[in-house]
Order: sequence, then structure tokens, then C-alpha cells
Amino acid sequence: MGVSLEAVQRRNIRLHTFFYNLYPTLADTTIQDDTLEYLRQYVSKHFPDAHFEVVPVLK
Repeated sequence: MGVSLEAVQRRNIRLHTFFYNLYPTLADTTIQDDTLEYLRQYVSKHFPDAHFEVVPVLK
């Protein structure tokens, strides 16, 4: 079950680490790259103490 970042913020839950999973990666990574940048900025702004980790595709 996932919890939205908005719900975490509204409930004053401390976010320790946000993981962004790169799987599955498509040939065109435009959406993936844009989403990564958006989420990195969002987490930095709303959860400045949280770590942001990118989970690579494991083969």
C-alpha cells in the first residue's frame, strides 16, 4: 500500500527517505527524467531533511 506525499505532509509524518524506482526503464526516458527532477525538487522543498535515493534497474 502506498501513501501519497501529500498525506505524509498533512499528518506531520517525518519522511526519512524517499526512493524513486527507475524500473521499468523505456527507450525514451523523457518522462522518467522529468518525473525524477520534479520529485527531487518537491521532496527537497516540502521535506528538506529527507534523503532522496534513486533505485537503479537491477539486472
